Amino acid sequence: MTHSSDAHTNERNSNLLPHDGVAVYHPSLLSVADADRYFNYLMQSVVWQRDELIMFGKHITTQREVAWYGDYPYEYTYSHTKKTALLWNEGLLKLKHQVENKCGCEFNSCLLNLY
Repeated sequence: MTHSSDAHTNERNSNLLPHDGVAVYHPSLLSVADADRYFNYLMQSVVWQRDELIMFGKHITTQREVAWYGDYPYEYTYSHTKKTALLWNEGLLKLKHQVENKCGCEFNSCLLNLY
């Protein structure tokens, strides 16, 4: 029999993408109440835009909304569309620091996806 906290520890320490990258689940990063507050904050404060790309030679506007935030207005091109990062807003910066403290890494940008 596995204790529920042991199950969380095993989940947290296992890579969910063992062949194609790294994604580690940290179930205790935010309480449910904090997660709800962040969700509501992000829905109101993030500058969401429909993603645009070129697919099979056609300009497509997706249903997915995206936002890219970072330390500087970094630029990159994806599917012939130029993207420029917005500077972190207060809530994203606070969340960024919580994630960095938990994982021991620093991040210079974050791409948010809303489905």
